[in-house]
Amino acid sequence: MVGWANGPAIVAEIPVRYRSMALTDLAEAMDDDPRVRRVLEEADKLIAALPAGETGQHARGLVFLGRQWVGLDPARAVRHLERASEHIPLIEDEDAYRCAYQLAEAAAALAAADPIEAARLMSGLERVVAELDIDIDPPWLLPQHLGGIALAGQTADPVAAERLLHQAELAAQQTEDSATALRFLAAELAVTDLPRAELLVGRITHARSRNVGWATLIEAVGEHRPDLLDEVLEDSGFDRPVRPVAQAPNLDPVPPPPTGPSAQPTVPARGIRRFFRRTAPQSVETVQPAPPVAPTAPAEEGDPSSLWWVTAAAAPFAEDWAERVASRIISPYDRATAFHAMAAAVTEDRPLRAEQWLRRAYELLVESARAESAHPSPAEMGKIAQAAVTVAPDLAKDAAEYVARVDDEELKHMPWQLVDLAKHVAAIDPHGAIRIVSLIEKQADAPNDTERRGMAEAQIAAAATLARSNLGLAEQTIRRAARSLASMSDERADSVDWDPVAHLAVKQRDTARKLCQWALEEVQGETRDQIRVKLAWAFATVDLPHAEQLAVSIGDRSIRDLALSGIVDDLVPEPE
Repeated sequence: MVGWANGPAIVAEIPVRYRSMALTDLAEAMDDDPRVRRVLEEADKLIAALPAGETGQHARGLVFLGRQWVGLDPARAVRHLERASEHIPLIEDEDAYRCAYQLAEAAAALAAADPIEAARLMSGLERVVAELDIDIDPPWLLPQHLGGIALAGQTADPVAAERLLHQAELAAQQTEDSATALRFLAAELAVTDLPRAELLVGRITHARSRNVGWATLIEAVGEHRPDLLDEVLEDSGFDRPVRPVAQAPNLDPVPPPPTGPSAQPTVPARGIRRFFRRTAPQSVETVQPAPPVAPTAPAEEGDPSSLWWVTAAAAPFAEDWAERVASRIISPYDRATAFHAMAAAVTEDRPLRAEQWLRRAYELLVESARAESAHPSPAEMGKIAQAAVTVAPDLAKDAAEYVARVDDEELKHMPWQLVDLAKHVAAIDPHGAIRIVSLIEKQADAPNDTERRGMAEAQIAAAATLARSNLGLAEQTIRRAARSLASMSDERADSVDWDPVAHLAVKQRDTARKLCQWALEEVQGETRDQIRVKLAWAFATVDLPHAEQLAVSIGDRSIRDLALSGIVDDLVPEPE
């Protein structure tokens, strides 16, 4: 791993609008208070020098700085956060809610040092958020934004947070896709207020969607509340299972949330590339919830066929219970879906059990198809292949090969599933991944840009795998991927994942550099510059000289600045 000692040198090459956040990142990684103060004071000057039109950068930079000043100079932190709150209404897109979330976290962090100012900041933020008039796409994200902001700032002002939560509940109930909105809002609340989260899930009228909501709660707190498992079975029309739940040894209720200084949320003030990364809300004190909103329609009766969502959520901590329930699902197809989803949930921690469940799912699909004188669904076989890549490579290859050779009308309606399959199997079966990409290209409907981007990513991953044994074929494959990128919109081309090539550089640096060179030879103009940005970011921690070379070779100044900023961001270590 490359250290971040070169970070300050690269920071000097970054323009003002990014440099303040890069300096804040550096300050966060330091443990010497005087040095931290000097770096933050320099960042203060840079923020003050931003032109008036840089509204979004002002707000983000001020939030970052305010959070860092909390422990050193609370009064200065308050000034920064107040100014950030003033700038949020000027942000014209969804970033306004994301910035408000960061500000709420900062206010909560301030509560230990200055509870009065923290409460005032949160109360003011509540008013700012309530007055935002921004179209959110999809609309069901709005309640999640509101709920996240409320929970993040609950320590600063519980009353203001409660009002925001009630506003989130109303928005979830009134949005067109209320089931999804209620489910995501319940997920925000599950850890800190489980009864309220259960009420939200209970308002979902569609049975299958309600099971997805229950699964969300089980995933969040089910290990501490095994009684939830039985409640879900009752809601779905199943009888109660035989007790006890073997894999849930901790039968105590969810412990009460901590209070005092130790309960303050930890707010990572990351920079350019990590600003929008959301973390689960920390445990905070709750207040009495507002009166619930009545459901608009009676709920449907339970749907046992969709219990695979629930068994998958329970599998990591109650695998015997999950297996018993999955085995009782009547439809072989739905039963196979349950075993596959359960396997995917435990692949990392219990690979042997995951392998058993995947082989069971494979057998069920084959048996179900034979009973109907048909063949297994290519889509479901593809999912099994993806899940089996690390735990049962032979099964993954068998399932992927089946998909690649089947002649079925269904394939014309599942290009993205095929793309996803090709990306997953590229590391263990690059030839199979290439065949699947060719299969997609032969379909009657031409792939759209999103699908072609995924196809290019599959080819890139396949090329990185092939480079270890067949450099000639790897070159052909990477060039083919790059030509595909050259023919699509810049927005799609600059979001392609080049990490497989960077991973190759860990052991075969020169080979990885050759792959980069061959890819760049196939593209021109802005597309080439955008690819250089992504390659520079991917190589920053494994081959810094090459990352810098890629960045400085970018012709467009603004794109070059972005590339350098991202390199700095990757070099700064995450705070412990």
